[in-house]
Amino acid sequence: MILHKWTMRTCFNTQEEIYAASMDEVAQLREVHPQLARHVGPPCYLRANIATPSCADGSHFCGVKVWLDYPNTSRRV
Repeated sequence: MILHKWTMRTCFNTQEEIYAASMDEVAQLREVHPQLARHVGPPCYLRANIATPSCADGSHFCGVKVWLDYPNTSRRV
C-alpha cells in the first residue's frame, strides 16, 4: 500500500503539500534502501520505456518529462 501511495502522491499533479511530504518520505527511503528506492516514483517514471505514453494521466499531463531526471526534476508551482 505504501508503494501505491508514493506512486500516486509523487506525481506533479498532486497537491503541493502532499507531494512534498511524499517526496520527503521517498528521500528517507533512498537513504536507507537506495536499491529499493529506484523502483519508487510517479507513474510516468515507472512507465518510462515500458508503456506509451509515459504519463498515465492523458490530457492531464503536467507537461514536464519527469521520467528523464526523477527525483531531481523541479516542480513548477
